[in-house]
Amino acid sequence: MFFLSAFMGGCFSILTPLFYLNKIGKMLFVFGSCIWFVCISFRFHTFKKFVQIYLLQLLSMLIYYGAMLMISKFFSTESVIEILIGVIAIYFVVRWLFAKIARKENVQKFCCDIEIQNGKKSIKCRAFLDSGNLLYDPLTQNPVCLLNFKVFEALFQEISLEDILRRSAKVKSLHMAHYIAFNTLNSSDKILVFQIEKLKLNGKEIEKATMGLVLRNFNQVFGSDVILHNNFASISGG
Repeated sequence: MFFLSAFMGGCFSILTPLFYLNKIGKMLFVFGSCIWFVCISFRFHTFKKFVQIYLLQLLSMLIYYGAMLMISKFFSTESVIEILIGVIAIYFVVRWLFAKIARKENVQKFCCDIEIQNGKKSIKCRAFLDSGNLLYDPLTQNPVCLLNFKVFEALFQEISLEDILRRSAKVKSLHMAHYIAFNTLNSSDKILVFQIEKLKLNGKEIEKATMGLVLRNFNQVFGSDVILHNNFASISGG
């Protein structure tokens, strides 16, 4: 709503030449139209809140207005329609970028640093606390945390992707190694599940934590290489 309101205000400000106003008149027109768009687009209960919204709205509105002038100069056009088309494209790009940034910030709120220790090897990586991860190992009834092949390969260099897919004897060397059903909204698959010696999280150690290997790359979505089980919420602080 905020960027849409600023965009509409910026578009409205290009109508100032139609009124043949002087510089002061144009300035008052822009400031006044900004007040109008703030009043019809937002709810505020204090004057301080109104001033905050107004200043942000005015800044965003001037940015859109500057974009219109830039498009006009760059493409050597004074057509209002062409300028509006260009700014509409800018509006959707800006909205997409801010939505992406907001999503990344929300994901980071549920991320933390963990350490996986198995034998002499210790791997530090980022983990995401997924409230939707309710996967349990049917054999041990332990909650299953998920990791990608990048972390798995760092821990067990002797086991290749081919070994996992073919379920070779090397896979059986993992502690409590077996395959369980892994269902998502779009597919159903079997994943390798095994136990590691320790999982360190926020100063606490989980002995013999159960891990499941997911071959899909979820790093781009969750910004991490490990997805923690919902049971770890109290430990991770999520």
